Amino acid sequence: VFQQDNAFPHMAHVSMDCLRHAEVLLWPARSPDLSPIEHVWDQLRRQLRPSANLLDLEGQLQQL
Repeated sequence: VFQQDNAFPHMAHVSMDCLRHAEVLLWPARSPDLSPIEHVWDQLRRQLRPSANLLDLEGQLQQL
């Protein structure tokens, strides 16, 4: 049984041909459940202030 995120590149005919004999779970496109790290990046993004430079951005990320 395969599970995929239904992203556009994964839905190409070549990709789908490879899976035609396999059981594929139905799953919503871009489901955050497949990428838990996306929740972490989202929280960091919401807490960041605009940065003047890369060192400032790095400092903010380390502090968060």
